[in-house]
Amino acid sequence: MKKLFAITVLVVMTLSGMSQEIHYDFFVINPTGYAIYYRIIDEENHWVEATYPCQNGDNYWWGHDQPEGKLILTDTVTHSGIDYILVGIGDHTFCGCTMLRGSIELPQTLTFIGESAFKGCSNLNGDLNIPTMVKRIENEAFCDCLGLSGQLYLCDSLTFIGRRAFYNCPGLSGRLSIPNKVTEIGDSAFEQCSGFNNMVSLPKTIETIGTQAFKGDFNIQSINIKCQTPPTTASDAFDGIPTTIPVYVPYNTKEAYQNASGWSRFGESIVEKSLWNGTVEPWTNGSGTEEDPYLIESAE
Repeated sequence: MKKLFAITVLVVMTLSGMSQEIHYDFFVINPTGYAIYYRIIDEENHWVEATYPCQNGDNYWWGHDQPEGKLILTDTVTHSGIDYILVGIGDHTFCGCTMLRGSIELPQTLTFIGESAFKGCSNLNGDLNIPTMVKRIENEAFCDCLGLSGQLYLCDSLTFIGRRAFYNCPGLSGRLSIPNKVTEIGDSAFEQCSGFNNMVSLPKTIETIGTQAFKGDFNIQSINIKCQTPPTTASDAFDGIPTTIPVYVPYNTKEAYQNASGWSRFGESIVEKSLWNGTVEPWTNGSGTEEDPYLIESAE
Protein backbone atom coordinates (compact mmCIF):
# COMPACT_ATOMS: atom_id res chain seq x y z
CA MET A 1 0.00 0.00 0.00
CA LYS A 2 2.84 2.38 0.90
CA LYS A 3 4.61 1.49 -2.34
CA LEU A 4 1.49 2.21 -4.40
CA PHE A 5 1.02 5.54 -2.62
CA ALA A 6 4.64 6.51 -3.30
CA ILE A 7 4.28 5.65 -7.01
CA THR A 8 1.05 7.67 -7.21
CA VAL A 9 2.71 10.70 -5.61
CA LEU A 10 5.67 10.38 -8.01
CA VAL A 11 3.37 10.26 -11.05
CA VAL A 12 1.41 13.31 -9.84
CA MET A 13 4.64 15.23 -9.22
CA THR A 14 5.97 14.28 -12.66
CA LEU A 15 2.77 15.33 -14.44
CA SER A 16 2.69 18.55 -12.46
CA GLY A 17 6.28 19.30 -13.44
CA MET A 18 5.53 18.62 -17.10
CA SER A 19 2.55 20.96 -17.07
CA GLN A 20 4.68 23.71 -15.58
CA GLU A 21 7.26 23.35 -18.34
CA ILE A 22 4.87 23.86 -21.29
CA HIS A 23 6.12 26.98 -23.04
CA TYR A 24 3.72 27.70 -25.91
CA ASP A 25 0.16 28.89 -26.57
CA PHE A 26 -0.48 26.88 -29.74
CA PHE A 27 1.28 24.99 -32.49
CA VAL A 28 0.87 24.69 -36.26
CA ILE A 29 2.00 21.84 -38.50
CA ASN A 30 4.25 23.35 -41.14
CA PRO A 31 4.48 22.22 -44.80
CA THR A 32 7.17 19.63 -44.07
CA GLY A 33 4.99 17.87 -41.52
CA TYR A 34 6.36 18.83 -38.11
CA ALA A 35 5.01 21.17 -35.45
CA ILE A 36 6.20 24.74 -34.96
CA TYR A 37 5.26 26.16 -31.56
CA TYR A 38 4.16 29.75 -30.95
CA ARG A 39 3.66 32.06 -28.02
CA ILE A 40 1.41 35.13 -28.17
CA ILE A 41 3.37 38.22 -27.11
CA ASP A 42 0.85 40.92 -28.10
CA GLU A 43 -2.82 39.94 -28.18
CA GLU A 44 -4.01 43.32 -29.48
CA ASN A 45 -1.66 43.41 -32.48
CA HIS A 46 -1.79 39.62 -32.97
CA TRP A 47 1.97 39.23 -32.65
CA VAL A 48 3.60 35.90 -31.90
CA GLU A 49 7.10 34.55 -31.50
CA ALA A 50 8.25 31.07 -32.43
CA THR A 51 9.25 29.19 -29.29
CA TYR A 52 10.24 25.79 -27.92
CA PRO A 53 7.56 23.42 -26.57
CA CYS A 54 8.82 22.08 -23.25
CA GLN A 55 12.06 22.33 -21.29
CA ASN A 56 14.02 19.87 -19.17
CA GLY A 57 17.42 21.35 -18.36
CA ASP A 58 19.12 22.14 -21.67
CA ASN A 59 16.62 20.04 -23.62
CA TYR A 60 14.12 22.57 -24.94
CA TRP A 61 12.17 19.95 -26.91
CA TRP A 62 11.72 17.55 -24.01
CA GLY A 63 9.03 14.99 -24.85
CA HIS A 64 8.41 16.44 -28.32
CA ASP A 65 9.68 15.58 -31.79
CA GLN A 66 12.32 18.03 -32.98
CA PRO A 67 11.79 19.60 -36.40
CA GLU A 68 13.87 18.12 -39.18
CA GLY A 69 14.76 18.84 -42.76
CA LYS A 70 14.37 22.35 -44.16
CA LEU A 71 13.10 24.99 -41.74
CA ILE A 72 9.98 26.70 -43.08
CA LEU A 73 8.57 29.64 -41.13
CA THR A 74 5.74 31.71 -42.57
CA ASP A 75 5.10 35.39 -41.84
CA THR A 76 1.57 34.65 -40.56
CA VAL A 77 -0.04 31.67 -38.82
CA THR A 78 -3.70 31.03 -38.06
CA HIS A 79 -5.06 29.85 -34.71
CA SER A 80 -8.74 29.75 -33.65
CA GLY A 81 -9.68 31.82 -36.68
CA ILE A 82 -7.16 34.59 -35.94
CA ASP A 83 -4.19 35.41 -38.18
CA TYR A 84 -1.08 36.06 -36.10
CA ILE A 85 2.06 37.81 -37.36
CA LEU A 86 5.41 36.17 -36.61
CA VAL A 87 7.63 38.99 -35.28
CA GLY A 88 10.40 37.05 -33.59
CA ILE A 89 12.29 33.86 -32.91
CA GLY A 90 12.23 33.48 -29.12
CA ASP A 91 15.07 32.47 -26.81
CA HIS A 92 16.25 28.84 -27.29
CA THR A 93 13.54 28.13 -29.91
CA PHE A 94 15.55 25.72 -32.07
CA CYS A 95 18.51 25.25 -29.71
CA GLY A 96 20.13 21.86 -30.34
CA CYS A 97 17.86 20.95 -33.27
CA THR A 98 20.58 19.15 -35.20
CA MET A 99 18.09 17.49 -37.55
CA LEU A 100 17.37 20.81 -39.24
CA ARG A 101 19.16 20.77 -42.59
CA GLY A 102 19.59 23.08 -45.56
CA SER A 103 19.51 26.85 -45.78
CA ILE A 104 17.51 29.15 -43.49
CA GLU A 105 14.78 31.26 -45.07
CA LEU A 106 13.32 33.55 -42.42
CA PRO A 107 10.18 35.68 -42.96
CA GLN A 108 10.56 39.42 -43.46
CA THR A 109 8.18 40.15 -40.54
CA LEU A 110 10.84 39.27 -37.96
CA THR A 111 12.16 42.05 -35.70
CA PHE A 112 14.34 40.03 -33.32
CA ILE A 113 16.22 36.73 -33.07
CA GLY A 114 16.45 35.59 -29.46
CA GLU A 115 19.19 34.18 -27.28
CA SER A 116 20.47 30.76 -28.42
CA ALA A 117 17.64 30.66 -30.99
CA PHE A 118 19.63 28.44 -33.38
CA LYS A 119 22.52 27.45 -31.13
CA GLY A 120 24.06 24.13 -32.12
CA CYS A 121 22.03 23.73 -35.34
CA SER A 122 25.15 22.30 -36.91
CA ASN A 123 23.56 20.94 -40.09
CA LEU A 124 22.12 24.20 -41.39
CA ASN A 125 24.05 25.40 -44.42
CA GLY A 126 24.26 27.96 -47.20
CA ASP A 127 24.01 31.74 -46.97
CA LEU A 128 22.45 33.40 -43.94
CA ASN A 129 20.18 36.35 -44.78
CA ILE A 130 18.93 38.30 -41.77
CA PRO A 131 15.45 39.72 -42.58
CA THR A 132 15.23 43.44 -43.25
CA MET A 133 13.37 44.50 -40.05
CA VAL A 134 15.48 42.61 -37.48
CA LYS A 135 16.91 45.04 -34.92
CA ARG A 136 18.57 42.69 -32.45
CA ILE A 137 20.49 39.43 -32.70
CA GLU A 138 20.82 38.25 -29.11
CA ASN A 139 23.54 36.29 -27.31
CA GLU A 140 24.57 32.97 -28.92
CA ALA A 141 21.77 33.22 -31.51
CA PHE A 142 23.75 31.26 -34.14
CA CYS A 143 26.52 29.92 -31.91
CA ASP A 144 28.09 26.65 -33.16
CA CYS A 145 26.19 26.61 -36.45
CA LEU A 146 29.15 24.82 -38.00
CA GLY A 147 27.48 24.03 -41.32
CA LEU A 148 26.61 27.56 -42.44
CA SER A 149 28.70 27.74 -45.56
CA GLY A 150 28.04 30.99 -47.42
CA GLN A 151 27.80 34.74 -47.08
CA LEU A 152 26.37 36.46 -44.00
CA TYR A 153 24.02 39.29 -44.95
CA LEU A 154 23.19 41.57 -42.02
CA CYS A 155 20.21 43.91 -42.49
CA ASP A 156 20.37 47.71 -42.33
CA SER A 157 17.90 47.92 -39.42
CA LEU A 158 20.19 45.94 -37.08
CA THR A 159 21.35 47.83 -33.95
CA PHE A 160 22.79 45.11 -31.69
CA ILE A 161 24.89 41.96 -32.13
CA GLY A 162 25.07 40.00 -28.90
CA ARG A 163 27.74 38.01 -27.12
CA ARG A 164 28.86 34.92 -29.08
CA ALA A 165 26.08 35.61 -31.61
CA PHE A 166 28.03 33.91 -34.42
CA TYR A 167 30.68 32.17 -32.34
CA ASN A 168 32.31 29.19 -34.08
CA CYS A 169 30.65 29.54 -37.48
CA PRO A 170 33.80 28.84 -39.52
CA GLY A 171 31.94 28.23 -42.77
CA LEU A 172 30.65 31.79 -43.16
CA SER A 173 32.76 33.42 -45.84
CA GLY A 174 33.36 36.48 -47.96
CA ARG A 175 33.10 40.05 -46.70
CA LEU A 176 31.65 40.93 -43.29
CA SER A 177 29.87 44.29 -43.37
CA ILE A 178 28.39 45.56 -40.10
CA PRO A 179 25.30 47.75 -40.74
CA ASN A 180 25.26 51.49 -40.08
CA LYS A 181 23.02 51.43 -36.98
CA VAL A 182 24.98 48.90 -34.93
CA THR A 183 26.48 50.45 -31.81
CA GLU A 184 27.79 47.36 -30.02
CA ILE A 185 29.47 44.12 -31.03
CA GLY A 186 29.36 41.70 -28.10
CA ASP A 187 32.12 39.55 -26.61
CA SER A 188 33.20 36.75 -28.98
CA ALA A 189 30.44 37.76 -31.42
CA PHE A 190 32.44 36.54 -34.43
CA GLU A 191 35.13 34.51 -32.66
CA GLN A 192 36.40 31.52 -34.68
CA CYS A 193 34.65 32.68 -37.84
CA SER A 194 37.78 31.83 -39.78
CA GLY A 195 35.99 31.63 -43.13
CA PHE A 196 35.67 35.39 -43.56
CA ASN A 197 38.27 35.99 -46.24
CA ASN A 198 37.73 39.56 -47.37
CA MET A 199 37.26 42.93 -45.70
CA VAL A 200 35.58 43.60 -42.36
CA SER A 201 33.70 46.89 -42.62
CA LEU A 202 32.70 48.71 -39.40
CA PRO A 203 30.34 51.73 -39.42
CA LYS A 204 30.80 55.12 -37.77
CA THR A 205 28.12 54.26 -35.19
CA ILE A 206 30.19 51.58 -33.42
CA GLU A 207 30.80 52.48 -29.77
CA THR A 208 31.93 49.18 -28.24
CA ILE A 209 33.74 46.08 -29.52
CA GLY A 210 33.84 43.32 -26.92
CA THR A 211 36.53 40.95 -25.77
CA GLN A 212 37.68 38.45 -28.43
CA ALA A 213 34.95 39.76 -30.76
CA PHE A 214 36.92 38.73 -33.87
CA LYS A 215 39.46 36.37 -32.31
CA GLY A 216 40.74 33.68 -34.66
CA ASP A 217 39.36 35.23 -37.84
CA PHE A 218 42.81 34.89 -39.35
CA ASN A 219 41.74 34.97 -43.02
CA ILE A 220 40.45 38.55 -42.87
CA GLN A 221 42.31 40.59 -45.49
CA SER A 222 41.63 44.12 -44.23
CA ILE A 223 39.57 46.20 -41.80
CA ASN A 224 37.74 49.39 -42.75
CA ILE A 225 36.40 51.45 -39.85
CA LYS A 226 34.53 54.74 -40.23
CA CYS A 227 34.56 56.00 -36.61
CA GLN A 228 36.23 59.39 -36.15
CA THR A 229 36.95 58.47 -32.53
CA PRO A 230 38.25 54.94 -31.91
CA PRO A 231 35.46 52.89 -30.31
CA THR A 232 36.01 51.34 -26.89
CA THR A 233 37.68 48.09 -27.96
CA ALA A 234 38.90 45.16 -25.86
CA SER A 235 42.65 44.61 -26.07
CA ASP A 236 42.08 41.06 -27.35
CA ALA A 237 39.23 41.86 -29.75
CA PHE A 238 41.38 41.01 -32.79
CA ASP A 239 43.56 38.24 -31.35
CA GLY A 240 44.75 35.86 -34.05
CA ILE A 241 44.32 38.33 -36.90
CA PRO A 242 47.64 39.20 -38.58
CA THR A 243 48.83 42.63 -37.49
CA THR A 244 50.16 43.29 -40.99
CA ILE A 245 46.77 43.58 -42.71
CA PRO A 246 45.77 47.16 -43.63
CA VAL A 247 43.40 48.91 -41.26
CA TYR A 248 41.73 51.85 -42.98
CA VAL A 249 40.69 54.69 -40.65
CA PRO A 250 39.22 58.17 -41.30
CA TYR A 251 41.45 61.06 -42.29
CA ASN A 252 43.51 62.55 -39.47
CA THR A 253 42.77 59.72 -36.98
CA LYS A 254 45.78 57.45 -37.51
CA GLU A 255 47.59 58.50 -34.34
CA ALA A 256 44.44 58.11 -32.22
CA TYR A 257 43.97 54.54 -33.45
CA GLN A 258 47.64 53.71 -32.98
CA ASN A 259 47.28 54.70 -29.32
CA ALA A 260 43.89 53.05 -28.73
CA SER A 261 43.25 49.74 -26.97
CA GLY A 262 42.59 46.94 -29.41
CA TRP A 263 43.91 48.94 -32.36
CA SER A 264 47.47 49.74 -31.32
CA ARG A 265 48.50 46.18 -32.26
CA PHE A 266 48.21 47.11 -35.96
CA GLY A 267 50.78 49.92 -35.64
CA GLU A 268 52.00 51.14 -39.03
CA SER A 269 49.44 48.96 -40.80
CA ILE A 270 46.87 51.61 -39.86
CA VAL A 271 46.26 53.72 -42.96
CA GLU A 272 44.38 57.00 -43.16
CA LYS A 273 41.85 57.34 -45.94
CA SER A 274 43.05 60.15 -48.16
CA LEU A 275 41.48 63.45 -49.13
CA TRP A 276 41.91 64.81 -52.64
CA ASN A 277 44.72 67.35 -52.77
CA GLY A 278 43.86 68.69 -56.21
CA THR A 279 46.33 66.60 -58.19
CA VAL A 280 45.36 63.87 -60.64
CA GLU A 281 47.01 60.48 -61.07
CA PRO A 282 46.73 58.27 -64.19
CA TRP A 283 43.95 55.69 -63.94
CA THR A 284 45.37 52.19 -63.69
CA ASN A 285 42.77 50.15 -61.81
CA GLY A 286 40.13 48.61 -64.01
CA SER A 287 38.40 49.49 -67.25
CA GLY A 288 34.84 49.76 -65.94
CA THR A 289 33.47 46.54 -67.38
CA GLU A 290 31.76 43.78 -65.42
CA GLU A 291 34.78 41.57 -65.88
CA ASP A 292 37.25 44.37 -65.03
CA PRO A 293 35.49 46.89 -62.74
CA TYR A 294 36.91 50.20 -61.57
CA LEU A 295 38.86 49.86 -58.31
CA ILE A 296 38.97 53.17 -56.43
CA GLU A 297 41.63 53.01 -53.74
CA SER A 298 42.39 56.66 -53.03
CA ALA A 299 40.89 60.11 -53.40
CA GLU A 300 43.37 60.93 -56.20
